[in-house]
Amino acid sequence: MTKFLNNKSFLDFMRLLSLSLLILLLFVKMDCSKSTNSRPVSECRINGIQTVFNPNPVTIAAGESAEVAVEINASSNCANFIKDMYVVSPDDNIGPPNSYICRVASVNNNRGGCTISVSVPGDEPTGIIQQQFIIHVSQHEPYWGELRHATATLDVQVLGAPDYSVSLFSGNVGVAQGRSTTVPVTIERSGGHSADIDLSIWNLPNKVDFSFDPNPVPGNENTSQMTVTAGPTAVPGEFGLKVVGNDHIISEKSDYFVLIVVEPFTLTTDTGSVTISQGQSGTVNIDISTMGGWNESISFTVEGDIIGQGATLVDTVFDPNPVPWDVHSTSLTLTAGESVEPGTYQLTIKGTAGVIVKNAELQLTVAQKLYSSNPHSGR
Repeated sequence: MTKFLNNKSFLDFMRLLSLSLLILLLFVKMDCSKSTNSRPVSECRINGIQTVFNPNPVTIAAGESAEVAVEINASSNCANFIKDMYVVSPDDNIGPPNSYICRVASVNNNRGGCTISVSVPGDEPTGIIQQQFIIHVSQHEPYWGELRHATATLDVQVLGAPDYSVSLFSGNVGVAQGRSTTVPVTIERSGGHSADIDLSIWNLPNKVDFSFDPNPVPGNENTSQMTVTAGPTAVPGEFGLKVVGNDHIISEKSDYFVLIVVEPFTLTTDTGSVTISQGQSGTVNIDISTMGGWNESISFTVEGDIIGQGATLVDTVFDPNPVPWDVHSTSLTLTAGESVEPGTYQLTIKGTAGVIVKNAELQLTVAQKLYSSNPHSGR
């Protein structure tokens, strides 16, 4: 037995067996360690990461940019493995990025968010384009064979360059002297236009005023009310005007329209002249023409150096006076005093309704009174 234990071949065999057992134990330990760690890692796959853009799609005008929120959610299997998450451009998708668009603010509970700025070139045509991003994930420890990048797509609705137009509800605007009328002004915006717009009138007639409410038109509103006020002595007629919008960024925009100023009523006599003798009377009829919707009475007077009461003046009486809105004529009776100087006189018939005064001219001739002969005189 002693001889056998001292055999050199046997001792070498035992040494080799011990070394083999040691190596086997090391492999078993390593395999157990790898199995313990690799299982959750294998379940933390990049396809388990969801990316949500808000808004999506995002609307951006050509040449402009917009902020988009990014929400990144990872599977619960990735707990304790995720270190950082980034949003990067497609050409920067390898390894922990040296540059990135945004870094997720928090990865607690395997989720977090950040904000990206999305720009559209000025020459980009209108329509929908898809913009690609890479979601880069870094872990606390590197594990060979695990994907670290996922793609995410944002839809971008491209609008044309910001622009606007100004238009009136109607091409013709009518207003009576002494009155006002209001019409809407419409702002059409495109390309994300949101600037305030100042409104004004080009070629404004004398004694006609314009106002807008609101003015300027705020960037989030698209209408304004234009009020036109014609003075009592504004010249009647048609005037070509433009309503002009100016946002002080783009060139001015305008819309052409015709302003029609009308007289609310007019006066005419059935004859332009009348002749009466001293101490006698004569009658003239005055016709009244009113615009549609007229609803005011009209008071009448006569002006002239010869008008008044007394032997040397001419008295006047209208019937009716004032004239109701639905009556379209009145009669003027003129009575010359006994001692009125014979001659021709220019009179002005005035009709007044509020601030509106309209005239009609009348020529009055006063003739000397004729006396009949007395056959008994001189006896």
